[in-house]
Amino acid sequence: MAESSDDLNVTNEDTPSGEQSVAVEEIGPARKRLTIEIPPDRIADALEKNLSQLKVDAQIPGFRKGRAPRKLVERRFSTAVREDVRGQLISESYSQAIEDHEFDVIGQPDIKGAEEIKLPDSGPLKFEVEIEITPEIELPSLEGIKVNKVKFKITQDDIEAEIDQQRQQYGKMEVVETGKIKIGDFVLCDVRIRSGKDAGEDATEIAHHPGTYVIVPDKKDESSGPVAGILVENLTTQLTGKSAGSDIIISMTGPQSHEDERIRNQPITLALHLESISRKEPVDLETVQLMYGVESPKALKDQVRQNLDKRGELNQTSDMYRQITESLLDKVEMDLPEGLTERQTQRVMSRRRLELAYQGVPEQEIDQRVAEQRSASEEEVQKQLKHFFILNKVAKQLEVDVSEAEVNGQIASMAIQRGRRPEKLRKELIKSGELEQIFVQIRERKTLEAILTKAKVTEVDPEDASKPAKPKPKAKAKSKPKPKAKS
Repeated sequence: MAESSDDLNVTNEDTPSGEQSVAVEEIGPARKRLTIEIPPDRIADALEKNLSQLKVDAQIPGFRKGRAPRKLVERRFSTAVREDVRGQLISESYSQAIEDHEFDVIGQPDIKGAEEIKLPDSGPLKFEVEIEITPEIELPSLEGIKVNKVKFKITQDDIEAEIDQQRQQYGKMEVVETGKIKIGDFVLCDVRIRSGKDAGEDATEIAHHPGTYVIVPDKKDESSGPVAGILVENLTTQLTGKSAGSDIIISMTGPQSHEDERIRNQPITLALHLESISRKEPVDLETVQLMYGVESPKALKDQVRQNLDKRGELNQTSDMYRQITESLLDKVEMDLPEGLTERQTQRVMSRRRLELAYQGVPEQEIDQRVAEQRSASEEEVQKQLKHFFILNKVAKQLEVDVSEAEVNGQIASMAIQRGRRPEKLRKELIKSGELEQIFVQIRERKTLEAILTKAKVTEVDPEDASKPAKPKPKAKAKSKPKPKAKS
């Protein structure tokens, strides 16, 4: 039995003669199917306009430009003109439908059977397009959100630990000619990713990563680490004690949010050939003093304390932003478009890498954290997407703007952290498509700053921070479909 328009939640109203008609069908969370019908007279007008212009521009042997008979022009160029008009009408009618219905489209439209759509000899041109749109949400009040401002204190142990970390970070890398792998070593590997569990050399090879550096994790509470962008559990155990020239086979299940579907949640085998071992020898204290531009251990400690104070303030503010975001996530309910999580994973990875680079995190640590992020559950990725949509809505409500100077300022800061020229880094960001992420990052930071000025902030000691005073969530704001514009 055929479903009625009411059953399918379809909007389709009569339109005046000469205007296109658009039927809108709900096909999933924040997902629509548009059935667009272009009337015959609009098709005829477009054909006439294109043929008339072509007659003026056409150069046909035996005739001066623009002097060839209309019938000859039509016979020679009819197929090409009809194809051009078809593409033009589909593009124009789609854009008009999106504008008329005020849809905020995510990603590219999916025009069904695009290659099979033909311009009819008579009657209307009809086609379907499926789109995903920004979820429609209702924001709670932004006034008086309860936030804890956690106090911090820099101790002498913190200063000593930071100096030791700097000595290690700027240490000289030396190849270990003989000996075994230790925690913290840099191992140069040839990495092959194969399909299947315990896959041998005859298995399907998904990817080959020669010249890959793997850092042996030195975290006290875990020993996982990235190999070619994939987080591997117990990596420390599998590497320590091995020698250069060894081969290691690691069977595992690929991260469920990996961008490659051959790896995503599939059984895979990592084949590592350990080519060489390098180890950082920490620089002496005098070298660190020289890098900081100070002449004594006391002056170095004073400078390090100032840096740690600034870092503590940044972390303090970041924690307050986190509390605001979690409060909003608790109060806002939304359904994400199906399939959005997968497609946005790579964008999230890119954004995370930018954030860490802006914070001055060392490159090898960025790789570690990004690999950890990639292995996060689908639920966590969805949470980040909801975070984006909520702050995007708040930014519009509060009219938060981002200037070109602010974007350039952040690029300059990143360039300093990386030891690069700002103009060169900007070109790279444009080429990689990451410049937009910087814009989003700045807008979100400014949005959170604006919300924080309205928040109810309470200073607390670190020991009390684990028990934040959260307000009881009000009734969750459910996603509401946008009012359907008349076709």
